[in-house]
Amino acid sequence: MKRSLTLAALIGLAGCSSIDGLFDPPRPPLPSLSTTAALPPDDPLQGVVRLELPDTVRTVDQAARYMLEATHYTLVLSCQLCPIEAQEIGAKPISPLAFTHQVTTVNRALLLIAGSGTRLIIDTDTHQITFAYKESQT
Repeated sequence: MKRSLTLAALIGLAGCSSIDGLFDPPRPPLPSLSTTAALPPDDPLQGVVRLELPDTVRTVDQAARYMLEATHYTLVLSCQLCPIEAQEIGAKPISPLAFTHQVTTVNRALLLIAGSGTRLIIDTDTHQITFAYKESQT
């Protein structure tokens, strides 16, 4: 009886080892915003990030600021030279395009967050970014 229990236990363990992926080592995570090593020093907006936002982030303004944290760029929505629509774009809900959890550049992530009808205005001297509608020439 004891021998049959041992044999049954061994057969059960052997069956477990054939389950695909059960004993595979964990895979390293994809780059995330906190991985600043993925951001090239010459143009941090071309750095690679995972487009994944916390649940507390609801607006374009909040999402853009979150994505820009590691880049040393600042989102500016209200200034003398900012387009009038920048505040309106910032107050909008995040575009559905941004909920794909993909790996992309910071630049593209910001455009996906704001939606297809927007463009970025980037001041590389002051490290400031704002949004405008594509039709606007401000």
